[in-house]
Amino acid sequence: MTVLNRKTLTAASLGVALLGMAAAPAMAVTQDQVTQCKTYVIESGDVSLEKHKLEFKTATKRKIILEATPLDGGESFKVSCKLKRGKVVTASLTVPAGSLYAKADASKK
Repeated sequence: MTVLNRKTLTAASLGVALLGMAAAPAMAVTQDQVTQCKTYVIESGDVSLEKHKLEFKTATKRKIILEATPLDGGESFKVSCKLKRGKVVTASLTVPAGSLYAKADASKK
């Protein structure tokens, strides 16, 4: 039988509180802002829904981070959208070094 005392209850409530904090995003991002980010990235031409699956990963104060996973099983990469006054103003890709995307980007220069 487990003895419930103040020490174990405090430890349990602290654990639950920390678990809840880990699940909460760093910033409350609306679904509309995530949709704006996805639309912005697709319209830029760097990511295509025919070739990639875009998933929301996380958000910071001024950034939404998505992950683009190729449907053909290739290596995924990060897409970040910069927010200003709640609107997406720029987007950038972070591709893994040595990937097909990095080689194609280097050949454009």
